[in-house]
Amino acid sequence: MNLGIIIFDVIQFFLYSVLIGIAFYPISILIELIISNFSLYSLPFFAVALIYIFLVTLILELWILRLILPKLKTGYYDTPNSKMFYIWTLNFTFSRMLFNDPVRNLILYFASLRFLAINALGGKVSLLSAISANVSLVDIPMLSIGKGGIIGAWSVISGHFMV
Repeated sequence: MNLGIIIFDVIQFFLYSVLIGIAFYPISILIELIISNFSLYSLPFFAVALIYIFLVTLILELWILRLILPKLKTGYYDTPNSKMFYIWTLNFTFSRMLFNDPVRNLILYFASLRFLAINALGGKVSLLSAISANVSLVDIPMLSIGKGGIIGAWSVISGHFMV
């Protein structure tokens, strides 16, 4: 089991590195265009847009990966002997990429990013819902927040239990 945890950590680190590297690619092109058409000093004026584009790209990557994986099924799964355990673990990894600080705060501050991120990870959330920026969302594929739904500060929402 200890070797399994180390192997999972290496895979997770590799996945993080590749996905974040891919998400930075369009940003690097845009930075080059900004610097060549304006000046290096104008870069801070474009910072918010660049961060937004980076997050949308990362969300899109995770959405595509989640579509490739088999559908999640609720139930009881032996750890680490079940295939579905690993599928759930990959989904948790995707969620961690978007819902750890400070990225979580940025995503939850903006209704458009919140809508895209939660729906891309398999949850169902209305664009007209309100979620505090310091909420912990654990099982996003099991999450459903309707129009006008409010999740207040320091809430923790988890749909699983490990024995």
